[in-house]
Amino acid sequence: MTQSQTPTGAGRTPEAAYHVTVTRALGRRVIRLAGSVDWQDMPTLRVRLLALPHTREPTLVDLSALDFADSSLLHLLLDLQRLLRADGGSLHLGGELRPVPRRLFAVTGVGGYFDVAGVPPPAAPAAPTGSARVPEAER
Repeated sequence: MTQSQTPTGAGRTPEAAYHVTVTRALGRRVIRLAGSVDWQDMPTLRVRLLALPHTREPTLVDLSALDFADSSLLHLLLDLQRLLRADGGSLHLGGELRPVPRRLFAVTGVGGYFDVAGVPPPAAPAAPTGSARVPEAER
């Protein structure tokens, strides 16, 4: 079973549209996002993904064909994960990320909230620079 949708919203050109495909394979649901997703797409994409039947089978979101995403997609993925977990399911992110989505995950550190493949882990806190001087009285 495959479901597909390519919205082009008001003022959006087909080149700026995203494409979502939902399939089932090997006991899991696969949601594949392609193209460009930003806050303008969220009303439609949010309804589309959150309306999917909740299932206990694992759900894989393949982001390998996503050229652009902003933080609204991260919010949607977190909401979807929360819904699936509440019903005993799970959400996994997969696919090698392209540069802009990879940077989004790296900068926000949200990759640590997902079971991921191809998403960088949250950055470790930077080590302090410079040297601390110990007063002579404490030496």
